[in-house]
Amino acid sequence: MNEFPWMITIYKGENRFLVNPNDKHIGHYYLESSLGISLKLDDFDKLVESIKSSMEYIEKSPLSTVTPKERDPAWRHNTQYKSWNSFWKNNIYGVIDKYADGSYKVCSKKRAPTPSQAYHGCIKIIDLPAGSTYEEVAAAVLDVFAAADEYYATHGAPDPYPRKELELLDNTVLSFRPPCDRHFEDAGDFGVGEIYQGYSYLPREDAEPSAEFFLGIAPEIDCNLEPENVKECWERTYGVAEDFKMQEVSKGIYTHYAEMKNKSVYKVSYFLQHGDDLILECGMMLHMPNRRKKLEEKLIPLFEEFAANCKC
Repeated sequence: MNEFPWMITIYKGENRFLVNPNDKHIGHYYLESSLGISLKLDDFDKLVESIKSSMEYIEKSPLSTVTPKERDPAWRHNTQYKSWNSFWKNNIYGVIDKYADGSYKVCSKKRAPTPSQAYHGCIKIIDLPAGSTYEEVAAAVLDVFAAADEYYATHGAPDPYPRKELELLDNTVLSFRPPCDRHFEDAGDFGVGEIYQGYSYLPREDAEPSAEFFLGIAPEIDCNLEPENVKECWERTYGVAEDFKMQEVSKGIYTHYAEMKNKSVYKVSYFLQHGDDLILECGMMLHMPNRRKKLEEKLIPLFEEFAANCKC
């Protein structure tokens, strides 16, 4: 028998409930199984049956050993949306937990500030005693989701990409919005002192970064924004440029733009002279650009938005 607590997760959205029994993994966490049951919002009998069959599935299931590559959660096959971001924005979420003594906890949860954090904090909780029927559990599900509907009607959804603030070396505060795409992972300062904040683009959970966005101080150009100097400094670091251009611009707080490309890297940066001895750089690095033409097309507007949203 599977160890307790047993967990069923439920999504409400797109004019349906999606009921998901959860597998307990050998790593001591839960994974939504690929066995999701989709039903109409007003089909109470099927909701009861889906909860019952999910509990029976969990009872008989062994511990899961699937790897991240093998994961195939049911939501992917029960939605009109093509990404987790869009699914997360358009589905509210609840959980049924069954404990060893036969009691249940049913709750609806709040969306977290970002899609990667998914959901946290309960909107409404209902505790049911041991011996409760599946009909009573299903009624509690409807109750907590009704509370969630009311909550979101009043509070709205959280901003999935809330603005952040950084204190620069001269104590100026820079505010910005993180890149608005679920493939970006907060990478901190990449372990590099010249970087204030970086984000790595991961095409898959287990993949190496294909690109980075970052905010930093560009020490290698030594506060000299002459195109010849920037090109020379970049070529020392990234190799000979097959293409290079630089110009004065007005993009948010930034006044200069530069880009270079070769087989190894496509680098784009916006610069701001900030004080006598500090240059603020907002940069993008795409690795092996000749192999990633479609990704380049996707990232350029995201980077333009990232740069335009910086404020001091």
